[in-house]
Amino acid sequence: MSDKLGLGLSIESVGDVFKKKVGKEDKSLQISGNVDMTYGTLDCAIIAENEDTTIWVRGRL
Repeated sequence: MSDKLGLGLSIESVGDVFKKKVGKEDKSLQISGNVDMTYGTLDCAIIAENEDTTIWVRGRL
């Protein structure tokens, strides 16, 4: 399993990724410096097996 999650929507700035939850915990502070605009991914460092991670993104149509 990779430590990077694809965002699923194109983003125009790193600020478009604005919230992250792991289980029921807010992990939004982990977003800073971990968004890759080129590949549209968020580096989550370590992802545990079966971990429930949710990412909020301002999408563009």
